[in-house]
Amino acid sequence: MLYHPADDNRILWDTWMYYEKGEFHLFFLENPKNLQWDRIGHAVTCDFIRWRELPPVMLVEDAANNPDKVGLTGSILKDRDA
Repeated sequence: MLYHPADDNRILWDTWMYYEKGEFHLFFLENPKNLQWDRIGHAVTCDFIRWRELPPVMLVEDAANNPDKVGLTGSILKDRDA
């Protein structure tokens, strides 16, 4: 996979993907500047070369102050009616 976040200070970890309507949605654990894994990032592609980075889908605001309260992971479920 050829995705790299625009900000070089961020590190990516676990990733998972979802395909819908011609686009692949990449979700990933992310940490800025080697702090806690405090967010789930989101990027979208049609070809795995050009990526559109979207805002995080989840952000733990107080991760740096409360590292014991952070434990993010993720998965994707599709509601058949949505």
